[in-house]
Amino acid sequence: MSAKSQKLIDEHLKPTHLKPPPKNPDFNYATELFTRWYQSYFYFCAVYACPHRDAISPTFESRFARMGYEGDGKFNLAYMRHTG
Repeated sequence: MSAKSQKLIDEHLKPTHLKPPPKNPDFNYATELFTRWYQSYFYFCAVYACPHRDAISPTFESRFARMGYEGDGKFNLAYMRHTG
């Protein structure tokens, strides 16, 4: 699981979603993508930089997708959908 997810991150997610920092950043931007097991769930996570001078912290971590093992080699995928 970890090897396949790392391949997905390295070959697709990072080239698609991680960009160089903007010249004049006004908003948070992703700086790193990784995975992590927590209890019985496998998470896809991102680290975001907070460039604003009033930011509480220079970075924060966000989990954007969760996979739960259902047995027999099957997983349940959950993710946050922003519909605006």
